Amino acid sequence: GKADFMGRTFAKPVVKMSDEHYCPPRFPPQLEYYQIYRGNSTAGDLLAAFELLQIGPGGKSDLPPISGPTDMDRGPILPVPLGIRPVLSKYRVETSSSNTVPALVPASLSNYQSRHPTAHDQNTFASQDLPENELLHPPLNIRVVDCRAFGRYTLVGSHAVSSLRKFIYRPPDKKAQHWNMTG
Repeated sequence: GKADFMGRTFAKPVVKMSDEHYCPPRFPPQLEYYQIYRGNSTAGDLLAAFELLQIGPGGKSDLPPISGPTDMDRGPILPVPLGIRPVLSKYRVETSSSNTVPALVPASLSNYQSRHPTAHDQNTFASQDLPENELLHPPLNIRVVDCRAFGRYTLVGSHAVSSLRKFIYRPPDKKAQHWNMTG
């Protein structure tokens, strides 16, 4: 089948010459966001790390090992290396609707998709693994749909929350409070 064209981005890879060691602090490279453009307008962001490795006299044996399953048509499926892959933590994503309008609130975050109607003090919960590094959090896309019109759904509005930082609940640190009270 034909692949959809998502857009273009520009990235400068981290270059490793054959006589350099593949080790910190330069390798593996860190993930960064790259703006994707379709024509003159922005079409999203790509979270990626780019590296260009020179093959020396030892051939491919000098390169970092690649391990992963193989697809019959496409070849090896390359997992994100452990040094690049962000550490994930479990988050609970909660959506709720207004008390006055029964509505469907789909909130998509990475691969999370809520399709449960929420109305009158009801909340929808889902678990989602997110990077511990808040700079790597994906945006939260929210769509509110009116579902009262005889089974018809009408888009009421949509919003993208680019930073989740102010919406993340952090429970108080009881040890720190105890320490402050006794100190």
